[in-house]
Amino acid sequence: MVKRTSSILISKASKTKVKTISVRKTPNKKKFLTRETKKAKTKSHTVKKINKTRRILMNEARKARKNSYSPYSKFRVGAALMTHEGKIFSGCNVENVSYGLSNCAERTAVFKSVSEGYKKISSMAITSSGKDPTFPCGGCRQVMAEFNPEMKVYIDGDDKEYLISELLTHSFKEIS
Repeated sequence: MVKRTSSILISKASKTKVKTISVRKTPNKKKFLTRETKKAKTKSHTVKKINKTRRILMNEARKARKNSYSPYSKFRVGAALMTHEGKIFSGCNVENVSYGLSNCAERTAVFKSVSEGYKKISSMAITSSGKDPTFPCGGCRQVMAEFNPEMKVYIDGDDKEYLISELLTHSFKEIS
């Protein structure tokens, strides 16, 4: 005798219904995984991979923040990015008495990556010394979008994963 039960899984990352999952139980109580269950487990594995990438990048961003040169604002920022090839580059904010000549952590990380020949950026984590989550400024958002409009962005203190295209909805595009 085989008994079928069903339930609905909700993905914590996207808060969407995955699919009805069927589990077959035999009289000796062993479970056989159906195709839907295997798909749900694969999706769970993807969420774990994202969390691992986020954790690695956030740790690198926090290390970079320690190198911040911010004698004027005292606001320390660190950023770390991962290229499509898996390379990690980090950067911190560097201030100048002439504020316009200062450079943000996000752009520092992007410029380091590009100067080393890596232009395909998949994700970036950002942290600051502030109490509240710190998002990239408009200039940094535009620079980030230049290298991948679908770049994933992780903000310290905010559990959501953003796409740069969500943070910069009307970016400048290629000049035609």
